[in-house]
Amino acid sequence: MAVFLAALPLLLSSSPGPGDAAGSAAPRDTIPRDTIPRVGIARPDTVLERPRVTVTAARRALSTAGAPARVTVLGRDAIEASGASSVARLMERRSGAFVRRYGSGGLATLSLRGAGASQSLVLLGGHRITDPQLGHLDFTLLPTLLFESVEVMPGGGSALYGTGAMGGVVNLRPRTAGGAPTVEARTAVGAYGERSGSALASGRAGRFSGLVMGQYRRTKGDFPYTDETLLPPSTVRRQNADRRRLTLFSTGRYRGGGVQLRGGAWYSGAERGLPGTVAAASTGERQW
Repeated sequence: MAVFLAALPLLLSSSPGPGDAAGSAAPRDTIPRDTIPRVGIARPDTVLERPRVTVTAARRALSTAGAPARVTVLGRDAIEASGASSVARLMERRSGAFVRRYGSGGLATLSLRGAGASQSLVLLGGHRITDPQLGHLDFTLLPTLLFESVEVMPGGGSALYGTGAMGGVVNLRPRTAGGAPTVEARTAVGAYGERSGSALASGRAGRFSGLVMGQYRRTKGDFPYTDETLLPPSTVRRQNADRRRLTLFSTGRYRGGGVQLRGGAWYSGAERGLPGTVAAASTGERQW
């Protein structure tokens, strides 16, 4: 009985009163969907059209002071100071590029920014001189006597120089004829049949100017070494390691009457033996 009387006030207080019922039944305004007018504001196009701009670049010679940081320019003075007889040796000593050599007296190819030899473009006077089939070039066939400057540009250069320049570009600028007649001659003698000679002549006569250069180099390569595979070990000489190289270059120019004509020719040939490993007998194989 005590429990029932205690719970009765709670039931009476929780029941809804007349005022609550009237408040819940108050009328409400209902607005159908999509009947409210909307005002849209369209912004005008804010893109400002300007005349087309064309950006071009010229393949001009670069100076060491004016070249970007990623371009190495080796002028005539730097070439002479290096003492290198071939472009392969010059780039090994001064350019920082990686020159890959395939054995003593073998091919010497270039690698820029980790790219292969076929992915680096080599230009001689603005003309592509890499092998059209393999894309390689033997840099030992290029004498330093011929060039006025060597520009090494690592990194992609296809936007300016065309295809094949993903790794970089090597721009070889040959010496040009002009001014007073010039004659240069060089010779070198070394061990194991090393002999070389080169000559260059340039001049100008009236409206004509020209330059002629030639280099010949040969070596026997028969250096002695100890063959540990023999019993007893004996000192023998390297066999079939000889090589010969010949390079010829000429260029001419005519100016007159508002006309300028220019022509040139370049020939490089090499013959070298393939001695193989020291542990195997020479097979007499040759490479041209």
